[in-house]
Amino acid sequence: MNTLRTKIVPRIRSPHLRGGTTLTEVLMSLMIMSIGIVSVATLFPLSTLRVLEASRQTNSTITRFSAEAVIDVDAGFLHNPDGTFPPGGADLTPYNSQAFRGQVYFVDPYGWQTFHRDDALFPAPWSPPGSLAVASNPPLRDTLGQLPLGSTVNVPLMRRHSGATMFASVGINPYPMIAADSNLAINRAAKLVGQPDNWKLITSTEVTTIATPVPGITSLSLDTDADLTAVSVAPGVAYRAVIFDLSGQYSETRLLAANPIGQALAFTPALPSRFDTSPTGVSPNVGKVRIEVLDEVYTWAMSVRKRASEPANVDVVVFFKRSFKPEHEYVYPAALRRYTLGLDGQPGVAGVNDNNNFNSANNPLIDEVAEIGYVGSDDLPNTVVTVDFSSLPAGADTPAFRRGGYVCDTKNGLWYRIQNIQNATTTTVDLVLDKFIQRDNTEDLFNFGTVDAGEDVNNDGIVQLGGLYWNPSVVNVFPLEIKEP
Repeated sequence: MNTLRTKIVPRIRSPHLRGGTTLTEVLMSLMIMSIGIVSVATLFPLSTLRVLEASRQTNSTITRFSAEAVIDVDAGFLHNPDGTFPPGGADLTPYNSQAFRGQVYFVDPYGWQTFHRDDALFPAPWSPPGSLAVASNPPLRDTLGQLPLGSTVNVPLMRRHSGATMFASVGINPYPMIAADSNLAINRAAKLVGQPDNWKLITSTEVTTIATPVPGITSLSLDTDADLTAVSVAPGVAYRAVIFDLSGQYSETRLLAANPIGQALAFTPALPSRFDTSPTGVSPNVGKVRIEVLDEVYTWAMSVRKRASEPANVDVVVFFKRSFKPEHEYVYPAALRRYTLGLDGQPGVAGVNDNNNFNSANNPLIDEVAEIGYVGSDDLPNTVVTVDFSSLPAGADTPAFRRGGYVCDTKNGLWYRIQNIQNATTTTVDLVLDKFIQRDNTEDLFNFGTVDAGEDVNNDGIVQLGGLYWNPSVVNVFPLEIKEP
């Protein structure tokens, strides 16, 4: 029987044949993927906006925890931001916990330094709480907000001095006035209130020479391949040098107080002694240097309502690319009233002694301040405030209020979110807030524009109106738990 034998010839792979994906296929895949991403973003813009909002919320929350960590490290940063000590000077306590009891203020290291930089532009500090003088049109350097008109219509929020120096000898002098009113002080403040990963690389290079003696290195000359032309130290624009030793396993960071001169960098304080000589005897022990700029996308400040008993209610205010434009520091005249007065326009029920209150002559007090919001009347809790920007300086832009933005009652230190905008004109706008107004910020509570019985609390013949602070770069406000001193 003959059997058919099949001879299997092995296939020899040509050495010239390539495996994997060709460049054309890769490019086509990228093109298809990019078309898909653009199509999804075009067809479903809401999903894209939600991704951006999620990123903003995440970064805001991280910033909030950074701010709270500062309080945990040094409670005096919050409770005694000016570094005020008891009579007799420093003692064993790190700060005077009784300072600022019953006050409302704004702990703002970045803003305080920024507005203190130039005394020629910003007038002397305004410290006593109350109304502003007629001559207070220019920016007020130690307040959150300024008046866009010269009158006694509102009360800016005190911007406390915290952040002038960052941390130093706690228990002796936690807030020494070192390098105040300088670019370096502003940049240190920006570093404190920003996120630690906000530094962007400008250049990374080797060191060619050490311009200062060893030990005590305070300046370095970088390789000529390092482009330092982008380094321009300015208020709020912080640059730092991250200096590594020869092993690359240890580094020191120094803020730059001045622009480089050629390829030379100067800084203080001097590098520690480990940079003088390496373990193998090489001197100096300096390797690579990274030059970075702070991109303070998210920064924080705190509004504080300190109780007379010393604990404080705190809100962490988060800014996105914070704006210091004058029009973003205004306090706009705006009377926040807890109650609307109903159709009769009078406190309680018009013509009725709702609360059975009588004066010293035993005459009934009818339609007085104390009757506002009385049970059974047509007075209702209020969520609407009218903002007046009719007296803005010539050429100033009108405030671009937006839904979801935040406004602050500067008298009471309370924040509200804008739920809706209505009845907008060229001089006024009505803001619908996200919650009932919690406290009046004005003395003018009825018969608007006149001084009525019970309204002029300080008997100066003027009813104070109050105002709102609006900065479009505020993206979130986080109320914290009550902070003990």
